[in-house]
Amino acid sequence: MEKLKWSNRKMKIFNKELKEYFKPTWIWLLLVALIGQFQILNILFLHIQILEHLPFGFLRFTQLLWVLIIFINIFNLTKKKDFSFLQVIFVGFFYFLAFGVLKIIVRIILGHDIHYLLFGGMGKLSPLLECFLIILIVTIAAALSGIYEKKLENKRE
Repeated sequence: MEKLKWSNRKMKIFNKELKEYFKPTWIWLLLVALIGQFQILNILFLHIQILEHLPFGFLRFTQLLWVLIIFINIFNLTKKKDFSFLQVIFVGFFYFLAFGVLKIIVRIILGHDIHYLLFGGMGKLSPLLECFLIILIVTIAAALSGIYEKKLENKRE
């Protein structure tokens, strides 16, 4: 099975062109990236007081928000767009780039130390690794849920 192949100057990854990955996910990727950047800006500069009065905190709320966005998008891709498991994992990689890597870029631009973000500290996982693991778990759970739902619909018919 060829994983990467070039045909007519268009790169195919897991039998889909890159535009087939981006077309149904670009708005979702943008939302996740914006949420991540808003988290960083609030932590570093804004300290918006209204957001701190949320029942379970602003960071928990925004984490829940981007996790739900990823879950809904991956679920829809597997159920409606006929994405395979490997194709969905590849989309999860794009989410990691949109969220995790942009966090590093913003911190570099703002001149902040990125050592903790990359390596963690005092026996803790790095936030970047935590982000990767969360996205991986959500991607797998959403893909399996979408595949299971699609099988249930096929049995009903």
